[in-house]
Amino acid sequence: MGSPLFALNAGRIENNLVTFSGGMSINKQLQKEGKPGVNVSSSFINENNPDTIFISGFLSRPLDEFYDLCRHYGIYVDAVNQQRIYEVPPSWDFGNPRWILGLMYIADKLHSGNSGIDLEKEADEFYQQFYGMPFGEAIPNRSFHRPTSGIWPRHVLRCTHA
Repeated sequence: MGSPLFALNAGRIENNLVTFSGGMSINKQLQKEGKPGVNVSSSFINENNPDTIFISGFLSRPLDEFYDLCRHYGIYVDAVNQQRIYEVPPSWDFGNPRWILGLMYIADKLHSGNSGIDLEKEADEFYQQFYGMPFGEAIPNRSFHRPTSGIWPRHVLRCTHA
């Protein structure tokens, strides 16, 4: 996983976020399914020539490695040539409340300069509201748990149970 030749199933939320953001996911064309997706061929990707590629937050690998793998597998599409491959931050494209941030992130990348979204401000307000910490203090993880700042939130420390 995290390979250019791995595609998430058509019905997964990650693909729907692309659609809701005004994009078109080539994964929606896939007829077969696996858990959480399937391997695809370089020719499938080249024939569909995506303008932009998003790497799911839970499948991610460093972008330079992803670009290297694209070249290794002979994937020469607009997204690679124009350097429009993006890693969605961990848990921002999955079935938890942070999906709304993933939607904004994807929309901002697809409509660069036209979205009117201040993603840093939105993320900071979201993390303050739901996790009691600014986004900048959150330590990203690829699990399905809440983010951590490495310290216990004050409201948790005040709880006492006898």
